[in-house]
Amino acid sequence: MPVLLLMSLNKSLNNDIMIDRDNFTIGRSCGCQFLLDNAFVSKIHFRIRFSMPDGSQLPDGQAFFIDDLSRNGTFLNNEKIGNESAKPIKPGDIIHILRACEDTQDKYFSFKAKFPPLKWGLLLRSLNPEYNDIEVNDEPFDLGSATHCDVKISDDRIKGFISAHHFRVSFPAAGCSEECIAVLEDLSTNGTCRGLRARGEWLAGTYVNGELVGKKKRRELVEGDVVSAVSRVTAADAVSDRFGGAFRAYA
Repeated sequence: MPVLLLMSLNKSLNNDIMIDRDNFTIGRSCGCQFLLDNAFVSKIHFRIRFSMPDGSQLPDGQAFFIDDLSRNGTFLNNEKIGNESAKPIKPGDIIHILRACEDTQDKYFSFKAKFPPLKWGLLLRSLNPEYNDIEVNDEPFDLGSATHCDVKISDDRIKGFISAHHFRVSFPAAGCSEECIAVLEDLSTNGTCRGLRARGEWLAGTYVNGELVGKKKRRELVEGDVVSAVSRVTAADAVSDRFGGAFRAYA
């Protein structure tokens, strides 16, 4: 989930606003996520969102939108947004409530938009004791057989199943569910290769909880999901355990 910091520019308001959820409301109503107790502020003055009104993701390159829901005005970089209108927010943008100036009087509020660096981490715990757990602390994080991947799988027993770039893990993106701890992208060839020790045909690819993700497709990971980089068999199957291609995801 993206994070937006609204840094207060007012001497009388010492609290910055950390926005870490979609449809974050700011206003005079006690039902808002951030309360501004001032008669000039509307009950719901403005809203910050990470998604389009229909719930779909924002256009590429846009992480946040501000919706003006006020009667007295919300300004972005000294331009009035307009009631029931919306504008995208960029780092460094200035948001004013009630008037377009950085006035320090109590009835005027000003904020500067900042995008703080994300503190994010993912643990892929190996379900085979012969293999190490994988700690993911930055993005994009690639796993595969290529030497320039962040984690290279070179075990002779399973290298026939592993693509040069098998899968990629990234931060939760705008529009992801609150339960999402990471986004997995399947980069594997998803071909069919012959199993070891005459086990028959095994489907190569990337699987989450036994379901194929699909080449160039993405899937949200939630706490406890099992990612398999070898075949469609689940982590409970002895073949997956022996091949070492299964991991359980933890935030």
